[in-house]
Amino acid sequence: MKRSIQTAILSLALAVSCPAVAGPFEDFFQASGARVEDGIRSKSPPQVFTSNDLDADVRRLLEDGYFIVGASSWVGTPEDAKATAKFAKKIRASRVLVQYRYIETVSGGTQIVMLPLTFGGMIGNAQPVSYARYEQTAYFFVKAKPEKIGLGLVLEPLTPIQVRAAGSGKGLSISVVVRGSPAFDAGMIAGDIVLKIAEQDASTLDRIAQIKADYAGQTVPVEIIRDGQPQILEITMPAAAPVQTARGK
Repeated sequence: MKRSIQTAILSLALAVSCPAVAGPFEDFFQASGARVEDGIRSKSPPQVFTSNDLDADVRRLLEDGYFIVGASSWVGTPEDAKATAKFAKKIRASRVLVQYRYIETVSGGTQIVMLPLTFGGMIGNAQPVSYARYEQTAYFFVKAKPEKIGLGLVLEPLTPIQVRAAGSGKGLSISVVVRGSPAFDAGMIAGDIVLKIAEQDASTLDRIAQIKADYAGQTVPVEIIRDGQPQILEITMPAAAPVQTARGK
């Protein structure tokens, strides 16, 4: 079964319930674990976009160098864009993707409607009230600082089908390639299976992080499988970050 990018990349435990006192965006917000400090602080108000294809729109922002700082999900009456932008500003997000999915229309008791009388005056008339309930999901993004993009890859474990295609479980699948990143310049694309980097096993994120540190600034080979065929590309590792020293030393 094809995994959605939200499930495969984010793995966020999103609550689905009725909104509570502080407002649904804050009540049901789940942080992704990413550091807001690694993003560029925008001086402009957060931009809120309604998505009809959350998978495609999330992928597009990831490819543009944004990362997810968290998400909210709940069921209730629709929230307006102003409420979304207000919470996004609070957590220092610069982009928000919101998706609404209609669930049902339910009755919610009655309300008093004042009607005019023909001889003057008003009379209260009780009328039933119904409202639409929507499943609402919001993803909050920050633009990554250039030095924090790294190789520019979003990676995930291999599926059983990919393991058979690679002939080994030692590898990672590319979900997203950030435009303008070292991986993008190397010609990597989503769907590639990364087996080795610099002739080193690249089966875990920790191993890749170590390779990146060991070969900082160097151009090294990358062994991949694309459409069932092995290929070798070349990638230039990001330069090592400068060592911070105390002032005056």
